[in-house]
Order: sequence, then C-alpha cells, then structure tokens
Amino acid sequence: MPEPSQASYKYADVVVTPSARCVERAGTTYQIKPQAAALLAELLENPTEVIPYARLLKVIAPESATATTHQLHVLKNGMADALGARAYSCIEAVPSKGYRLNAEITKELTPAADAEASDRTPDVLPSRGETSAAGSAEERELPHTPTPERTARVEETERLRRGVRFGRHTAHVYSSCVIYALLYVAALLLEVAYRFEELGAAALKTTPLVFVCVFSASLAGLVMDRRYLLRGRGQSPFYCGLVFAATALVAYWLAGYVLPSAPVTQAKIQTFPAHGAYLKSVCYFLPLGWVYVVNLFHTVIALEHEVISGWSKGVLSLLSGGRRGVAPPGTIYLKPRWLVILLLGLFVLALAMMAHLFDNLQPGEHMNLFTTFAFMRGALYFALALECLAWYSRALNDIKLKCLELTEAATAS
Repeated sequence: MPEPSQASYKYADVVVTPSARCVERAGTTYQIKPQAAALLAELLENPTEVIPYARLLKVIAPESATATTHQLHVLKNGMADALGARAYSCIEAVPSKGYRLNAEITKELTPAADAEASDRTPDVLPSRGETSAAGSAEERELPHTPTPERTARVEETERLRRGVRFGRHTAHVYSSCVIYALLYVAALLLEVAYRFEELGAAALKTTPLVFVCVFSASLAGLVMDRRYLLRGRGQSPFYCGLVFAATALVAYWLAGYVLPSAPVTQAKIQTFPAHGAYLKSVCYFLPLGWVYVVNLFHTVIALEHEVISGWSKGVLSLLSGGRRGVAPPGTIYLKPRWLVILLLGLFVLALAMMAHLFDNLQPGEHMNLFTTFAFMRGALYFALALECLAWYSRALNDIKLKCLELTEAATAS
C-alpha cells in the first residue's frame, strides 16, 4: 500500500490528514483505517476526477488479486461516522466506473513535505465545472491571482451564502403535532360512542392525557431530529420515527384503562374488541405520521442544511429533477406529486371502508355520535396530510429560490 500523502486537506466541514489516519470534525478527532486513509488520499489528490475502481483497488490492496469493489464500498461506509453527513455525501459513487470527490479542497503541506516540494500547487483546488477547457495544462497549474473586482464578487457570494436564513417552521411543527395528537383522541372517543353513558366519562378524563402525551412526544421527536441534523449527527429520521412509534404504544396503553376487551360498536358484521379496534386505528396513524410528518420535516431540514453548508448546486439539481441530483445521506426525498397520488389513493380507500362500515351499523341512539366521531377522525387524518403537503411544497419552493439566488451570485463572481 502506498504511503499516504504528507499533507492535510480541508473540504466540507472536515480536515483530513491521511498520513496520520485522522479526520477532524467539530472539534473531535477520528481515527480511520490505513486502507481508508489511502482511499481518501487518492480521492483528495484528484478532486472531481472519476477514479476507476481498478485503480482504487491497487491503492488499498496493491498485492491482492482477489480484492473486489465491495471492499471499497465497505471502506467508504466505514468512514461515515468520522466524515459526517456533509463530507460523506461528497464522495460520489459513479455506477460501473468508480468514485469521484465533488468538493472544493484546500490543501496544506506539512513542513517536511513543503521542503521536498519544488513547485507548490494552488491552495484551493477547483471544483467540478470550474476548470475551463481553454488554456494549456501549465496555465491551469499556475496559482490564480484574483483581481479586486473578482475578490469583491467572491466575498459577496460567500456573505450571501452565510446569510441564508430559512423559516423555523414553528407554525407547521405545532399544527402538525396538534392534529396528530387529536387523531388519537378522536379514535378513543369513537370506540366508546355506542356505550357513551357507561364509558364516556372515563374516556373524557383520559383524552387530555393522551393528547398531551402524543403532542409533547411528537414535538420532542421533531426538535431532536432537527438538532441532530444541524450538528451533523443525524443522517436519517430513524430515531424520530422511533419516538413516534413509542408514543403510539404509550397511547394504546393509556387507552387500555378505558376501552374494554369486548366489542362496543354494534354492527351487522363482526366488529373488533374496543381495545383491538383502537390498535387498528393506531396502525393507520403511524405510517401517516412517518411519511407526512417525520420524513418530510427531516427532508426539508436536511436540504436547508445542505444549502447553508455551501452545496446549493446539488440541492438545486435535486429539486429541478437533474440527473446528478442526490438527496442527503439517509434522506428519502419524495416529490410532492408522489405524495398527492398516495393521498388520493388513501382517500378512495377510506371512502370505501367507511361506506362499508356505515352500511352495516346497527341503528341506535348513539349511531349519530359514532358517525360524528368517525367523520372527525377521517377529517383529521386527511387534514394532517394536506397541511404537511402544503407546507412541504412551499418549503421546497423557498429552498429552490435560495439555491437559484446563490447560483446566480456564484456565476457572477
């Protein structure tokens, strides 16, 4: 294995020293494997160049004839924690070709390496698309001496990027958590409607506890997800989704103190026991909460973090449907039109299920109350999805406008 370069490289939010096999990020130093250091050194020395898999395999295992590209993928994934979301996403796997590092890199030679170097290369290596096709190789290797006008434009672009501000989405977070909590309340009241004189008082006493539990835990999950993302520690909405799942189980447990383990709703068909029927409602709520609340919020915050970190071009390509647009690591980017199609399908399915249930209900003095709670639950279900969808579309549009503004400023500089 070749000796790693005696230099330090800065890109994204990390400083990499391959010779010492260390990565510095956010004040913390991470040690990486020798093969991973060699792989990083090769990519850092050749930014924006697609380095074939065969060449990379010779770098990490020069004497092995059985090395495979799977080893490269394992090495790359093994550096995810050390590099963090920003730097990790810069390493792009080009299908059937190799790896490419898409980033602006600052290289600093150590004193020993500086003494050995006869010709010093520019400190800032060009990112993809910045190297002009015109000019000889010698001209491209010369350090660029910026004019005062260009320097002023670059400083203005950097000032604009650092000054990017997005809405805190407070209204959406609170409204979505309120509607989501009310879903659990409506489902609880629905299951006691046919015996409201007997079970209604206990249900009304329990509903505030259920509401507070679901609302506070959902709010805490979203806040936690945002903080982890902005600190470069959260690469997926898994933990937030886990909070939502745990909250649903707690709500189901609380409902067990009110709902009997026998059918309450009277119908011509066999109905679920009240507690089991509430569990069925919870199973409907969880996928809705994960797709429309958790994942959409995580996606917007992750994209905003990408823009603030200086990667507006990649975000713009993603939102514009570009072929090179890649979502941040761990993020499942869903286009608004896909969410609309999914919501329409759910609406048709809900209409069919409600029509079947209402056709088989036994008439009684509490049938109207049951129907009211059933419509309330359905209205809250789709109100939550529509509110999240409207906010998501507006947030993506705001991000796209910011990206266009930054791209135009960068082009002018």
